[in-house]
Parts: sequence; structure tokens; C-alpha cells
Amino acid sequence: ERIFITPKNHLWHHSKELKHKYGQNFGFLFPWWDMLFNTLYNPAHTDTELGLSDNFSYRSNLSKLVYPFDKIFGKKD
Repeated sequence: ERIFITPKNHLWHHSKELKHKYGQNFGFLFPWWDMLFNTLYNPAHTDTELGLSDNFSYRSNLSKLVYPFDKIFGKKD
């Protein structure tokens, strides 16, 4: 799990539980980027709820692509 992304690593990427401000485990094949940017999260347990932490419903496929950027750079409440 320190060399290659495993299904357990990927599971935590889709968790509603965010351990870092914008999520965790963004690596595709190797976890090195997550190690570099301190976004690697790899607990021993795998019991977590999957999905988005908010109840956002997408209007279109384009809105799915824009959503992460809007969350980071968009209007602040």
C-alpha cells in the first residue's frame, strides 16, 4: 500500500468522511502524490459511508466536472 494504490486506499477516496480539507487519496496508481501533499489516508478499518458529504445534485455532466473547482475557488458563504 506504500507502493501501489489498493482497493482499500481507493475506498477512502470515496468516503464521506474527509480527513483533509478537499478529500484524501487522490493517487491513481501510486500513492506518492498523496504522500508528497500529505493527503494519504490509510486506516486499518474500512467501515465508512461512501458519497459526497453534502446533498449536491448534479444538473448536467458539465456540472460534475466543474463541481470540485467551484468548491475550491467558488463563492464562499
